[in-house]
Amino acid sequence: MAKVLIALLLLVLTTEQAVAQQQSEAERIAARRIAFFTRHIELTESEAIRFWPAYNEYENQRNMIQQERFRLLRELRQNERNLSDDELKEGADRLIGFRLREAKLSGELHERLASILPPLKVVRFYQAENMFRNQLLNELRDGRRGTPPPSAGARINLKR
Repeated sequence: MAKVLIALLLLVLTTEQAVAQQQSEAERIAARRIAFFTRHIELTESEAIRFWPAYNEYENQRNMIQQERFRLLRELRQNERNLSDDELKEGADRLIGFRLREAKLSGELHERLASILPPLKVVRFYQAENMFRNQLLNELRDGRRGTPPPSAGARINLKR
């Protein structure tokens, strides 16, 4: 009985530690994103005050859509052999619906950014978003965290 309690206690502690590590990693990524975007877009203080709430709202809504999509994908993968063609078609239709919702959300963000930032900085936002995502993917692929690739420190320079 004591061994079972010890095993359960270890399992709970290990799970809590894993959750805490995931949260701290998410917080580190968020802090890096703020610094990266602010530097590359060259946000002024007044722009940043308006930009970050709009972007954070977008990210929160996008994350909710992605979580719903991932749940559906997992459900479809686990049950695909037991689902009828009509049920599979319904699942596929729901999946494309998630993509359409994300596209609509991106369009809404674009309109908000266009009212907050000058056009050059809106373009820089899209570039910074792409660069940051690529940097994270490269780090994941290479098995390192927090080490920017050589080009990540370069400022985005758009010639008119």
